[in-house]
Formats: sequence, C-alpha cells, structure tokens
Amino acid sequence: MASRHGVTYPPGLTCYPSARSVHLGCQSVEELPRQLITSAEAAPDAPVPFAVFPVCEVSAAILAHTNGGAASLLVGDNEFRTALFGYDLDGAAPVSRSQQALDFPGGIEISDIEAIAPLGDDGFAVFGSHSRNSACDAKRARRRFLNVRLDGDALEVESELVQSSKITCARLFGDKADDPNIQAVCQAIDSAEESADAIDDEFDDSDGGADAEIRAEAACAEAAPFNLEGAFTADSRTWVGLRSPLVESSNGRQAAVLLRLVDTTAFVFDRAVLLDLGNRGVRESTVDGDTIWGIAGPAADSGVDFVLWKLPLAALASDAVQPDLVRSVPTSSEALWMADGRAHVLIDGDQGDSDSACAQAARYWSAASNPSRFSPGRL
Repeated sequence: MASRHGVTYPPGLTCYPSARSVHLGCQSVEELPRQLITSAEAAPDAPVPFAVFPVCEVSAAILAHTNGGAASLLVGDNEFRTALFGYDLDGAAPVSRSQQALDFPGGIEISDIEAIAPLGDDGFAVFGSHSRNSACDAKRARRRFLNVRLDGDALEVESELVQSSKITCARLFGDKADDPNIQAVCQAIDSAEESADAIDDEFDDSDGGADAEIRAEAACAEAAPFNLEGAFTADSRTWVGLRSPLVESSNGRQAAVLLRLVDTTAFVFDRAVLLDLGNRGVRESTVDGDTIWGIAGPAADSGVDFVLWKLPLAALASDAVQPDLVRSVPTSSEALWMADGRAHVLIDGDQGDSDSACAQAARYWSAASNPSRFSPGRL
C-alpha cells in the first residue's frame, strides 16, 4: 500500500458543482479555485492541491483518449476499490473540479489499486498491489487485476477479473523459473513471503493488542514482501514494477524488479529485468515514445528520497540495467505521466477518518524532465 504523507488540506476548497463532478462528500468551506492546476511555467517545488473528496490517496494515473477524442486522465485511489476517477486536462494538467467516478461494472472490486497500463483500443489493465496489509496479513482483494475499456464516460470489462492466490515463485513463473535472473527474483520473493507468513502467524497467535500489532508492522516492513507499484506496455507486452522485494545485485546494492506478463489473462511472468535505482523500488512507470519513465522510492517508508528515472525501451533486452536518475521528485509521488517535455506527478495524501474531507489532500506537481543537473540526497 502507498505511504500516507502529504500536506494538510488547505482552507477554501469545496466540491464545485459541475456535470462531471462526483459528490460523495464535500468540504463545506468558501470556494474552490477555478482550476487546481499548475501552469507549465510554475516552479517545480510548488505542488498544488489535487482532486476533491473522496479522492485522497492517489496511487496510479494514465492518459486516456476516448474514441479519438480529447485526452483525459484516469486516476486510481488505493482506498477506493470500486472505481477509477476521470479528469479533464488543461494542457497536460488535470482539472480537479471535473472529477468523475468511473465505476467498475458488475460490482467488481480491486483493493489497493497501484498501477494502470494501456492495452490499446482505449483498453487498460488495472492492477491491485498484490501486497499484504501493514501487519503482513494477506488480502485476497489486492491480488487482482482487470482489463477494462473506456467507452465515453464509462468503463467496460474486456475480460474476466484475474484473481491470484498465494504469491509463490512457482505460481508467478511456472517453467521459466530456471532462468538465472528469474531465479534471483524468485529467491527474494519466496524468502520475503515466507517471512511475511511467519509474521502473520505470530500476530494471529498473539493477543492481538496494540503492542503486538506494532511489532508485526515493524517486522513486516523489514520483510518487504511482494508489492506491485507501476505498470507499462512495450511492444504489446505488459510489464509491472515491484516496490518490493528488492534483489541483491552483483555491485552489492539492492536492485528493483520489472516483470513481463506472459499475457493479460493471468498473473504469470516470463521475464525479469533488474534495475539499479540506488536501493530503491519502483513506485510508478510509464512509456513516452521510446523511453520508459518511472518514479523510484524506498521499499519501506523511510528517509530515502524519491527520484524520477528513465530507461530506453531497448534496454529491456538486457538482464540488468542502470537507468538514468533524472531528478528528485516530492516524497510520496505515486502517479506519473509525461507530456510536452515535462513530468507530471500526483502526490499521495491521506484519507483519514472523516466522511467528508481528506485528512491530507493529494497534490499535483510538474517539472521539466531534463534538468540541467541532478543532485539527489542519497544514491
């Protein structure tokens, strides 16, 4: 699940009446700025509030075109399991007051949505994180993905919901597990999942009190079990990125993992590529032209900074690669799209306990994708 950091929701925001607004609770304050956007000339260190309640914990985004029409933005919220949210664009920036809920048909639920990949013909694969909760309890509704198509202002199901069972190397890779790269990934995944099972069992056998839960959460963060964040499509094949686990690489650092799906009818993979992201995992990924762009961040919430990275599509032919680290991005950046030579980012907020307002608003941030220099805090 994505981390919960952001900025306190500022005064002066409300749900603005619109034919495309979703009214599932509004801030009862004075007025909404006409557009919650940042212009292309804005400074990169000036994130602005994004979206209106109930969208708080943004976790994935993708540019979409409907029947050849104008582009819009589809956004996933990891606390909202029954829908994506659509937004009009002003240039490449999302207009919050145009927010519209796009429900999954038939009451389908995907918990902890963390990635959306294009499939062509206005189609998308929407992925749950396939992760556990913070105390390492496995969650069936997270181990799902769904192929949908955008038809006007509605989502249509393209194929049956894909439900995965227990995360194991044998289930993820089948007869491909003899590949050396996949073997390294398998070892990391099976080891992390076995540790997570033990943590979950120990918590179940405890008194279930607050102290036991704190111990379980600390141990689970250290175990870093399977957690998918980010997906993209290249040469008609869909890839997913892992926030965790990381894999020990030959240079002594922890490598992030990209996995290629055999197809989009099952959660089974036939290729693994290791990325040296400076001991960071994948938090988001997208393709623009012949380049893969992504956000990297710590596998567990920590002081390690988040960075924007890029990689030529041709590099996917290699087993291990070192992407270019382009620039720092705000902590808790969770969604990314590229347009007009700029990286456009959504920053995670916090839903909190209110039924009418985010405890912390999601934010939008944009900056040039080719800064003159890059000096992250830690590599």
